Amino acid sequence: MSSWILIACAMLASDEPTRWSVVCAGDTQQVWQWMVDEPEAWLGRGATLKLEAGHAFQSQDLEGWSELLLAYEPQRVLVTQLTHAAEGGAVAKWSLIYRLEPLSPTRTQVSIQLTGAADEDKSLGEAMEARVKRLQGKFVDRTEEKADRVLELLQQLVGKTWIAEQADQEQPLLVREQWEHAPDQTSLLAKSWLGSNQGLYFRSATQVWKEPSSTGDGAVRFQNLDASGAVARGAILHAGKNRLQWEWHSMDPIGFPRLYRVDMRWKGSDEYQFRALQRMDSGEWVERIDLTFRRVDQVPAKFLKRAQQ
Repeated sequence: MSSWILIACAMLASDEPTRWSVVCAGDTQQVWQWMVDEPEAWLGRGATLKLEAGHAFQSQDLEGWSELLLAYEPQRVLVTQLTHAAEGGAVAKWSLIYRLEPLSPTRTQVSIQLTGAADEDKSLGEAMEARVKRLQGKFVDRTEEKADRVLELLQQLVGKTWIAEQADQEQPLLVREQWEHAPDQTSLLAKSWLGSNQGLYFRSATQVWKEPSSTGDGAVRFQNLDASGAVARGAILHAGKNRLQWEWHSMDPIGFPRLYRVDMRWKGSDEYQFRALQRMDSGEWVERIDLTFRRVDQVPAKFLKRAQQ
């Protein structure tokens, strides 16, 4: 975080803040870009937003108020100051911090923190609530209604064996997968083997299920345990026609977390692309895996060879 942001946040943290927040169904880049490109859509009619320190703007939501941009960091935070001409010529000042925090590769929490007594001016609190509702309306989370489509796509994996090979290196990478129905015939179980021409070893096991609406959010979720002892959990989201996105939150045995975005795109009933991208501390997504799996009737011998322990 830049020094200007740190200084501004420290200056605004002197009073007890009031907060509003919302979870948006979109990544931080997508949410940030919409907030910058469409300021009227969430700040209120008449609002403008230029990413320049010192830019002032007003909106019809807050008549008589002016908002001044103090500092910002792309895809992370906006710091502004609200001013209002009070009775007797005095100027009242409130401070706002808009934060974007990635909850997963496809979900972002946007929070508005107001430093000052929001209850001293009812219209100020109402305006902040309206801004949160507009963000919520734009980035509606439709996870539950898409869950059945997610399971429908994944159930296509059941039957026969899937293999993938990455041959653009000295020792080709070989992967074998087997999917089957869980006892309820809706959830899924999978095993995968990873290795090279020297042999493959049992790499990981995965469970996939739909959370019940009565006790959860109705989303499709997974848990993966790999040979190193790392555990990954998260939601599986419908990301378009014949495409799924896994929110892959991984924790290794010593407690080191990693966040991945896994994209699955079907190229036909017997072929799909598997891409895994890792989120770095900078916020950048770096590709780690790009494989094409195909379903086979007869598994080539090299995919069945066991690695020596």
